[in-house]
Amino acid sequence: MRTFLTWPLKNTTPDVASNSQNAGQQANNGVIKMDVYIDCEFNGFGGELISMGLVSDHGHEFYGVLGCDHPCKWVEENVMPILNEKPVPLDVFQWRLQNYLHQFECVNIIADYPEDIQRFCAALIIGPGECLNTPPLSMKIVRVSSQSALPHNALEDARGIREALNPKTLSDILVDGLEPADIDVTALNNSIAGYTEVFPGTRAQLVNITLK
Repeated sequence: MRTFLTWPLKNTTPDVASNSQNAGQQANNGVIKMDVYIDCEFNGFGGELISMGLVSDHGHEFYGVLGCDHPCKWVEENVMPILNEKPVPLDVFQWRLQNYLHQFECVNIIADYPEDIQRFCAALIIGPGECLNTPPLSMKIVRVSSQSALPHNALEDARGIREALNPKTLSDILVDGLEPADIDVTALNNSIAGYTEVFPGTRAQLVNITLK
């Protein structure tokens, strides 16, 4: 027997998937499925999760840091200095993750490495036979060569995976039929802001449309 636990959800985050008939992809049963790209940092092979970044097709982001008391040498040198956020307890991390996922009716998690999926699934487990109550989830692994504005920062790496697999700008979303009110424009701009040098045309296009 499995028990699905739900912490109280915040009501301040707009439910993009339910507010628009065109957000994400249509699943077979008519439910809107949102692609969400993931990257994780962990303490060496098989080590504990340190941070997780998630970025949706429409720019909604999650970034959670658990920290690491005893990082291996490579992690200490390449990951810990660029976490850029204070660590939180695991239960706070899980509560925030649950709130993020509940923005959407259905979520398709996309990773470029199997261990990212493993860490995501492990983060959903609360205890023996207990897990977070999430919307329907599917998962996909796609090997892709992506660029990151800050390599080994989980959020920036997730932004890079999204950009490599689906470089959708605000203009693309508006063509899809969404109204600007249905899009977290600030988050979408932030998700592109780090790519000024790597993707200058994308940044300029976003800024020009946003300022109209």
